[in-house]
Amino acid sequence: MPVDTPFEVIYNAVMSAIFERIARARGSCVTFTVYQLAKQAGLKPRPIVLTVIRSIVEDLMAKGQVQICWRNKRYIRYMVTKDSELWKEAKGLTPECLQH
Repeated sequence: MPVDTPFEVIYNAVMSAIFERIARARGSCVTFTVYQLAKQAGLKPRPIVLTVIRSIVEDLMAKGQVQICWRNKRYIRYMVTKDSELWKEAKGLTPECLQH
């Protein structure tokens, strides 16, 4: 039985947190910061963890699934809209799939 690497654990937790945010959304978009994703995913928001999460979100951005909503020198707020494939996939999940 293969053991998950720390990156895979963080990746799965972050994607689960994003899917949960989208599934519970009542509007047409959700916004989040890397710090908020870490807290929601149950990860300690340490610098190395936040860097890995940012890398995951930047990869999603490169695929066109996430956009930058707002940025300043210190923070970046990301946004997923209803036009994203990520949104469509998350909205198709059942509540049982979102349980940890």
